[in-house]
Amino acid sequence: MSASPIRVVVADDSATVRGFLAAVLKPEHGFQIVGEAPDGRRCVELVSARRPDIVLLDVDMPEMDGLAATVEIMRTAPTPIVIFTSSVVSQRFQVPIKALAAGALEVLHKPAVGSAGAFDATAAHLRDRLRLLSQIKVIRRRSVAPPPAQAAIVPPRETPKILAIGASTGGPSALVEILKGVPRSTPLSVLLVQHMSGEFMHGFVAWLKESVSLPVREAAAGDRPSPGTILVSPGGRHLALARGGVARLDDSPPRHSCRPSIDVLFESVAEFAAPRAIGVLLTGIGSDGAAGLLEMRRRGCVTVAQDEASSVVYGMPKAAVDLGAAEHVLDLEAIARLLKVGAEVPP
Repeated sequence: MSASPIRVVVADDSATVRGFLAAVLKPEHGFQIVGEAPDGRRCVELVSARRPDIVLLDVDMPEMDGLAATVEIMRTAPTPIVIFTSSVVSQRFQVPIKALAAGALEVLHKPAVGSAGAFDATAAHLRDRLRLLSQIKVIRRRSVAPPPAQAAIVPPRETPKILAIGASTGGPSALVEILKGVPRSTPLSVLLVQHMSGEFMHGFVAWLKESVSLPVREAAAGDRPSPGTILVSPGGRHLALARGGVARLDDSPPRHSCRPSIDVLFESVAEFAAPRAIGVLLTGIGSDGAAGLLEMRRRGCVTVAQDEASSVVYGMPKAAVDLGAAEHVLDLEAIARLLKVGAEVPP
């Protein structure tokens, strides 16, 4: 008996794009388009009525844009969402980033006009990503924050100096949740790896800078992490801590098909900053970061994995939990409190 097709709602104000999607998401490829919308408002209605496995929508649309539609879908009928937009729209970087923060799982580019090869490559990649992302059980985005978790927070054993964070799918909103309350006076120097296409990284950094109180910038080779500052790995390059406490960037092969890799960061922090470091592994597909977090724990660092209930994708955190790498398994509110407590440990 053959598997049921993946049910898709597509939303784009361009009939040409909707036609392209109809051509590449055929039943013989394992897909069924159960609704087409020319605007975001109609997309929301279709998602509520048809309950698809995944939604594919543009950003620039009339009536309601893709960002507003994402917010409304995640509030009323949580469904995996992929933003499918042009590279021109992506130049307005913060629009796709805000969609990711609102709950979209990924941003993909439409193929360039006039390139048959680009169409074929985009079609194959799109189908692969939709097959994977349609399996994710997304969580409802609340308009009102849930009650604070009551998990006990144990202060780190020694004053931490380095906070290493890794995140992937679902990461942007989780990062803001845990970092927004960290005071500028914190002794923690933050090193961050977020899995994201390099073309979106400048916009992600700009968006994060606006969303948290700490200064944020892309890391450069030779940067010295400083208290109260967030250094973000550039797209397409590994970020690591090197001897002497300086940042190192390199183009060595991907780990777990990821570059930047969270494992590369965590392992370097274990080598050069243990035990005065905290490692935090957040929501994401796959297992990147789990082995590195285990190495941090073996060296005496405080290690944290996001819990299943608050994760958009309980892949990377689960891998860490299964390895015994996480000393704490906490929701986002509890992680935020841990970081605040860690920042207040007296020297």
